[in-house]
Amino acid sequence: MDPMGITPATNYDTLHRHVIVDVAGLSEPLLHQEIQKAAAKFIRLSQCWRETLTLGSLATAATFNFTYPTNGGTGPSLVTYAAYPGIPLRWVKIDGVELHRNFYRIDSPAKQGDPYTITMLNPYDSIGSGTVTGRLWWRLRFDADPAPEWIYAQYGQEIANLCRGALLTMIGKPWSSKDGQDVLDRAIAAAHRVLAEANLSDPIEFKP
Repeated sequence: MDPMGITPATNYDTLHRHVIVDVAGLSEPLLHQEIQKAAAKFIRLSQCWRETLTLGSLATAATFNFTYPTNGGTGPSLVTYAAYPGIPLRWVKIDGVELHRNFYRIDSPAKQGDPYTITMLNPYDSIGSGTVTGRLWWRLRFDADPAPEWIYAQYGQEIANLCRGALLTMIGKPWSSKDGQDVLDRAIAAAHRVLAEANLSDPIEFKP
């Protein structure tokens, strides 16, 4: 997982005070739910959560799991995030050589809780050697536990603005506002700017 050198300074809990500055009177469970939804939406729109994985060796298999990301801790400190890979991948390589998209397939989990997998297709499913790596971006389930701390540290304000925009555009609520759509539009535009910046620094390498 790539924290981009960020030391967490804004965590999940401190997002609450950034949201309620404009939104008063909502319940704590609703605030918690909307912050989680906003975090998941920001991660999906911006594709900021990227990682290069070593998936395995073709000498032993042609199908490989995308192991769910963790915070790198151990024991009680270990956190496994309820994330799943963005599709398509940024790239897939065998021994450092990038594959065309026609030569692999992304498989959804067979049942809830199972990981996504990648399956090599002909001729690579029988090549017999080579280390498979993949560059992907993670997406977070909207009802999942908080994302990695570095995302809130770097993008906490953008996530808070997405949450505020969603709340302010709710119909018939005491906190509804005619300015809510403007707040939401600006927050979505900020996520798109993050995506553009991420793609510039982390381009898709394959050229057809």
